[in-house]
Amino acid sequence: MFRTVTSWSNHKLEASKECGRKLGYMLDGVRPDVTFPYFAEGSFLHRRIENFYDELPKWKVKKAETYAGRCRGVWWFSVVNPGKMQGLDIEWRKKLNGNGEWEEDLREKFIRKSNVGVSAINIYNEYFGKQPPINSEFPFNIVLDFKVGGNNYTLGLIGRVDELRSPLLIRETKTGFEEPSIQEYHHGRQVSFYVLGVLNELVNNPNNKELAERFGITQDIKKRIKADPLDVDGILSTEYFLTRTGLINPVSRTKEDIHSLLEDIIKANERVRRGDFSPNPTRNCNGCKWKYKCHNDGDGVSETVDGKKILFKSSNTTVHISSVRVNKKRKEPQRELLPFKV
Repeated sequence: MFRTVTSWSNHKLEASKECGRKLGYMLDGVRPDVTFPYFAEGSFLHRRIENFYDELPKWKVKKAETYAGRCRGVWWFSVVNPGKMQGLDIEWRKKLNGNGEWEEDLREKFIRKSNVGVSAINIYNEYFGKQPPINSEFPFNIVLDFKVGGNNYTLGLIGRVDELRSPLLIRETKTGFEEPSIQEYHHGRQVSFYVLGVLNELVNNPNNKELAERFGITQDIKKRIKADPLDVDGILSTEYFLTRTGLINPVSRTKEDIHSLLEDIIKANERVRRGDFSPNPTRNCNGCKWKYKCHNDGDGVSETVDGKKILFKSSNTTVHISSVRVNKKRKEPQRELLPFKV
């Protein structure tokens, strides 16, 4: 039913741990039903950083507050007002009351507490008057041949890094209300993905020769990576830029983190080989971009538990429709061009 995995991304790997059906939709290229405000806001702020040095002279702003006001205006007229981001309808989250029913549309509340204004001020203060990164939204697509536990593996990794900065520094932008957890700082897979992907892409792709030199890749680093593509420990520096607070916090990864990442990918790859794309119903289903597609694909929707219709039922978990909004008459999102580039 689903095509073979040729390249693993961090999002696919996360989906393999969350829900087999979600992973299947991603592997099969199924278009999501909706997106959510926090995804839309994150995409919007990433675009502002990526386009900062092009937009600043066009907008003719010289103060952080003025820049923030302009960002709020673009956010409202190009995202909030049409209710779309990258062609997907934004589903404004609602709140459950004590009876498990939806009672309040949080669209206006989310707009009032939006992260855009505060983040825009911190973006301006961090980037204005400073040297731009040597590359933004840097893509990598690599194939690794390696051995683990006496077995040979060939796995592809694909991803996109927010910023490459000289010398040998990767910056990842975090736009959420909450700071990354201690676990993510010390052992999160995303940074391990980036360290492994960036070094092997720059060393082995001849099209990136000039960029690799500007980034600080030396001949000694090239020899080291060509001899062992997993030997990335201590070469790169990595950091998180937290747009809500303006803080820049260092992040480090070890060889053990890289091997842990590869072990996770091997397990996920085996799941695909087994054809295990079974759903894993939890309350998190309400925040899934494919939830309407998943609902229409079935799994016990006509059954009832305690007098309530259910969306999914498994041996351990029952998810009621009150926890996952369902609308069979909902139309497919229209693909529209927005008045501003976001």
